[in-house]
Amino acid sequence: MDIAITGFSFLLPGASHIEELDALLESGQDALTDPRAAEHLPQEWVSRAGYVQDAEQFDYDLFGLSLRDSYIIEPQQRMFIQCAWRALEHAGYNPTHGKRNVGVYSSSSDSDYPSFLSGSELALDKYDPFEIEIGSNKEQQSLRCAYLFDLKGPAVGVQSACSSGLLSVHMAMQGIATGDCDMALAGGACLPYPLHSGYQYQPGMNLSESGVLASYSNTADGMVPGFGCVVFVLKALDKARTDKDTIYGVLAASSINNDGRAKSSYTAPSTSGIANNIQNVLAKSALTAQNIDFVEGHGSGTKIGDVLEVAALKKAFMSHGWTPHHTALSSVKANVGHLDVAAGHAGLLKSVLQVWHRKVYPAANFSSLNPNLSLEGTPFYIPRDSRQKESVTGLVNSLGIGGTNCAMVIRSDTARTLVQDCAPQTVVVMIGADNDKRLAHLLNQLHTELHAASVSLDDVAYTLARRSVGKACITTFAVTSLHELYEQIGTALRAGVTGHPQTVCLKEYSGHAIALSASEIETERVVTLVSAQASLPPECETNQEQTTNSTVMVEDALRHIWLDNLMLDSIDEEDSFVDLGGHSILALSMITDINAAMNLSLTMDWVEKYDVFSAQLNELKRLNHSHSESSLIKPLFEPAGQPKATLIWVHASISGVEMYQGLSTNLGHDIQVLGVDSYNLYHEQKVHSIDALADTYARQIAERVKGSTAPIFLGGWSLGGLLARKITQRLSQRFPIKGNLLLDSVLYSQNSSVLFTDEALSYFMDLSYFSRSMSGEVRAREHLNALFDIERRMVTSFDDPKLNLPLLNVVATSPLAPIDDTAMANAFQALKKANNNWPTDDAMWVRTLHTDHVGLMTESNMQVVSGFIREFLDHHV
Repeated sequence: MDIAITGFSFLLPGASHIEELDALLESGQDALTDPRAAEHLPQEWVSRAGYVQDAEQFDYDLFGLSLRDSYIIEPQQRMFIQCAWRALEHAGYNPTHGKRNVGVYSSSSDSDYPSFLSGSELALDKYDPFEIEIGSNKEQQSLRCAYLFDLKGPAVGVQSACSSGLLSVHMAMQGIATGDCDMALAGGACLPYPLHSGYQYQPGMNLSESGVLASYSNTADGMVPGFGCVVFVLKALDKARTDKDTIYGVLAASSINNDGRAKSSYTAPSTSGIANNIQNVLAKSALTAQNIDFVEGHGSGTKIGDVLEVAALKKAFMSHGWTPHHTALSSVKANVGHLDVAAGHAGLLKSVLQVWHRKVYPAANFSSLNPNLSLEGTPFYIPRDSRQKESVTGLVNSLGIGGTNCAMVIRSDTARTLVQDCAPQTVVVMIGADNDKRLAHLLNQLHTELHAASVSLDDVAYTLARRSVGKACITTFAVTSLHELYEQIGTALRAGVTGHPQTVCLKEYSGHAIALSASEIETERVVTLVSAQASLPPECETNQEQTTNSTVMVEDALRHIWLDNLMLDSIDEEDSFVDLGGHSILALSMITDINAAMNLSLTMDWVEKYDVFSAQLNELKRLNHSHSESSLIKPLFEPAGQPKATLIWVHASISGVEMYQGLSTNLGHDIQVLGVDSYNLYHEQKVHSIDALADTYARQIAERVKGSTAPIFLGGWSLGGLLARKITQRLSQRFPIKGNLLLDSVLYSQNSSVLFTDEALSYFMDLSYFSRSMSGEVRAREHLNALFDIERRMVTSFDDPKLNLPLLNVVATSPLAPIDDTAMANAFQALKKANNNWPTDDAMWVRTLHTDHVGLMTESNMQVVSGFIREFLDHHV
């Protein structure tokens, strides 16, 4: 099946659009640069490579990303996403209009971006390590692009070393041919971080000592690295013609194989392997050597590599009829450097320009032929100048370390038609964008582009209409000429343009899709790492009380916290925390900062409740006058009428009161249930004393239940039970406290001290139960570790007040995992036989459950535990 290339985009050394690349290739020069020429460098250091400009451009908002998340997406992924968007625009499509079944096949270079991040000033404690991992993994490139553009075809990462680029195009061709997708993006990016500014030359290795890549030349002494990105849009040829696409080139056939072991080493190419693959692609295309006008070779510029590749080309081409010196041989690597996994893409891009412009470019950096190549009496010659042809057919060859070879045949479109002048008639030009701001941005670019354009109005109208399908903001112009369109766009820009959704009917247009450079992408948007260390404004640090009582300073502090945690440049009043990339991990960080800045005790659910910036600000202003909502006492269940009793649960270690929600709703309709949330979980300044913490909770409980006549019970799981005992001691003289409830709360003793070590923790306690939503995030994890150390010391230092009150003691009798250590196993059994070390008397109710410490609070045991509690409450009310 013939496959059409209907659009493309690229960012290469010295070129970011067709005119620049055409001029570079015509010049026979390279775009390699020396950024450190003025510096004193070691003699063996070569400070030269193919660097790209504007690699930090990334219009993240257009793709639905936050700046915060963009920082940790690897730069070459960002570059690929932006090039993919431009390629679809270049092909005349709205990139996110997902009615077509579009595949993504891409390659990406190895990178160590996390190490770059760790050495930067980015506040990595704001991220979960998993976020950083998937932001840096090269296999995410195709997947992320498909997600952001809502593409439903295959999304595949393709890796075969230096032949990856051409291989990704081969796989995209197969995907279209087999019906996996109707259209495909095929491309790759090479921008591995940390970026280097040159390389260390080592004699005998494959990098150039001179810093000049001269494929097939006698001066060739090795490769020079290059960076960049290329993305193609592919479609079946007959479908492209039906859809009235511009066809820049036709891929007639492609072939891949591997060398196997028939070569001198793993890293060396195989003449027979390369030759067999080239013969196969020629057979697939039904062409012979006489039909091939050029070979875009791998052309690594290494003496051995070039020699073996040319030997393979001669073997393949000279096995059938051929014409001497008919086929030009060169490589784009000499112009832009070796782009690693994107090298094949760069070679194919040069080939696309040759078949589209119907000419052959001169070889760059070529002085005279490498004498070991001997092209006399062969079909090949090295082109020294540009040559125009009526039609052009070429073969692109790509090799990879490890032996995977890929080759494809590309030709000019024989059905290509020229623009014909027609009698003027009114055409409705529809121009769409995602919003009014981007519409104005697009119109500005179109206004500039159309000023001197030599294209058909019908083609412009069809292209812009097709690109507008599915856009939210569309404006229209009824014109009879490009000049009139230019004038009307200028008038609209001066008056202020707005758009609205409209139905687009492409059947009303007679033109064809053409390349228009105007894009919705705002090139001034960049992602550059800057210092983002968490800190409060000076006024917040020096006068916390003033901050809490000043509405102006509340707004300043809140705005700073949003900017700091979400890593933004600005915040609008109606910005949503969730829409800007917020999640539960980030909510913990944000609420901790708010509490510290404003002397509050808010919890994570507050961020969910007040998602919008203005809503948070208004609530914080209200809390200036009343701190009732910031209380740590949370309602878990409120009966419809007068409560029979009030049960107050105290949080367990490194957790909040949410764990008691299931129990609270299972106790019946007549029990009021309150929860004491964790102070230390949400405050940077920790309370280290269990008595001081009990004092804080007792004051807030007293405020909450004053005036109530219902009998009160206090209890908790684990540490919560111990705190309940301390709080009861402080409140029992003022309130009708009727009893305590201990849910597997252990009274520390020397006999069981071995169970309070780090080694024993995994036998009866799973920390992930408490911190599932925040585990792994560096800042949150360090916060929880510090908190757990504090609260474990509270347990070991706990001195029971020996209250004369009824006590429900629920004991979990099994370890979380089998205990291998004999001493620990004996200590555990002794602890459980002693009812968790609590002295037994007539006032104590002991209930045992054959489960582990964590299992006690799971849904599977909820009915049993709530039954114990209800029985105890009914008996003592």
